[in-house]
This record gives sequence, structure tokens and C-alpha cells, in this order.
Amino acid sequence: MRLLRAPREAPLRLSHRLSSPPLLSLPEYVKIPLIMKGTVKPRRGPFYTYVVECRDGTYYTGYTNDLERRIGEHNGKVRGARYTRGKGPVRVVWYKEYKFLKKAMRKEIEIKRLRRNQKEELINGKRR
Repeated sequence: MRLLRAPREAPLRLSHRLSSPPLLSLPEYVKIPLIMKGTVKPRRGPFYTYVVECRDGTYYTGYTNDLERRIGEHNGKVRGARYTRGKGPVRVVWYKEYKFLKKAMRKEIEIKRLRRNQKEELINGKRR
């Protein structure tokens, strides 16, 4: 009994003269990232990381590119964070401006990991 082989495809010939890469036929389950790491320009600010105190005395931390608008959203009924709905009005007790979005997001995560007494130290200026 003779085994049948699948037809061989011609090997890809890469040439430095090609202006665009050759088109490959890939299975659907293979996902190619459209944006490679390091190719995206960082978003420039100003961006703000902020802490607000709710009416019930709890703290909420977030980041935004327009602090006044965002506080208005927290105090309004539309587009505020789910946590602050029904706990308004809120007031800003701490904020810091950043040039890049990523730094503002990192500071928000750092603050959210703090305990309440550590957040109060940050608000009172005893913590950076």
C-alpha cells in the first residue's frame, strides 16, 4: 500500500527588494497583534490621579484628563463611578497632575492598594 503525501508548497522567497512582506495564509485561530510593544506613542497629559471623599466618609480613587468634568460626573447622576452613585456629593481631598497617562494609572493602582489610614497620610501630606 502506498502512502499519499500532501503537495509541497513552494518555499517563501524573501528578498530585500520587496516593499511589503509576503502574504501568508494562516489559520483563523492564529492571532497576530496589530500593535507591537514599543510602537505606540505614550498619551501626553495633563492627566490627574485623584482621591475624593464621599458623603459617608469613604474614599474613592480614580484618574482622568479633566478633573473638573469628572468630579461633576461623580456628583451628577450620569457617568459617575458606580461606587460614588448615591454617596454624593463628593469632594476632592487629594490630586496630582501627571504628564503621561500610564503614570497616572499606576499611581491610582498604588493608592487603591493602600489601607484607609495610609490614604489619610497621603491626603495630609505625610506620605508621597
